[in-house]
Amino acid sequence: MNLDLAAGPLTLRARSISIPYRDPFRIARSHEDDGMSSVLVELRHRDLPDLVGYGEGYPDAYYGEAIETMGVVLPLLLDAVDPAVLDADAAGAEAALSSAGAAFDETIAHHGAAKCALDIALHDLAGKRLGLPVHRLLGLSADIPPTDFTLGLDEPAVVAARAERAAGFPALKIKVGGPRDVETLEAVRRVYGGRLRVDANTGWQPDEGARLVPDLVRLGVELIEQPFPRQRMLERARDLGFRRFEGCMEETSVAIAASAAVASLADWVDLDGCLLIAADPFEGLELDKEHRWRLTEAPGLGVRPAA
Repeated sequence: MNLDLAAGPLTLRARSISIPYRDPFRIARSHEDDGMSSVLVELRHRDLPDLVGYGEGYPDAYYGEAIETMGVVLPLLLDAVDPAVLDADAAGAEAALSSAGAAFDETIAHHGAAKCALDIALHDLAGKRLGLPVHRLLGLSADIPPTDFTLGLDEPAVVAARAERAAGFPALKIKVGGPRDVETLEAVRRVYGGRLRVDANTGWQPDEGARLVPDLVRLGVELIEQPFPRQRMLERARDLGFRRFEGCMEETSVAIAASAAVASLADWVDLDGCLLIAADPFEGLELDKEHRWRLTEAPGLGVRPAA
């Protein structure tokens, strides 16, 4: 997909990208491991000719989205943007950007990938205009949790070998939902002593999950992400006061930088998408020695196209 759109003083360029993974990457609800596909956007304002706002959206088929649907929805969303949101001063920028998100929801339901791409680009452009990093634009801290590193479904020995290579991360997230989940986790635990998390990507049923819990406790697994197909899980989690976990898809550092900007709101962070792909087309986002993404004082997202 390649789109060039205009609405008043705003122009938007959108293009789809496909990048292979560093290692084969399979999850319980998908057997495609060739690589990722997402949509990058560049937002410009006529009165800010030297500035570009970058954004990214990852369409997930699980939610009924595709690159093609993004191409249909993005023009509607751009038309819904009031260019005045980019005129706000630092004190009013957060509210102005929030109003743009509300306008997206009033325009069309769902279609989170397209909304995400344009919302990120608006935040990046607003931050650059004001000379502020996005996290400060939103009044958030640069002190964020370290990210874990994700290992896809594979033979237990293969997953364990990848875990050994990623042993510097303070936590590993293991994709489960296959026939050898416990065997895989046992193989990982033999070579890795850090914190373990598992992500079933809706690959379990409740009775299966209950049967596995004792083994997960024995192996020191600290959390289970998305174990079952959609039901009342989110409402029940909210009622129980569960802690917050911020995840990602397999994305470039544009989307990861946007997620990192709000990561101080999370208890656990899984923002490794750009580490899973073979070549990130952007640069500027770096991990510190504790595997936290560094939130600098660079305006906007702090990323730029790779040289």
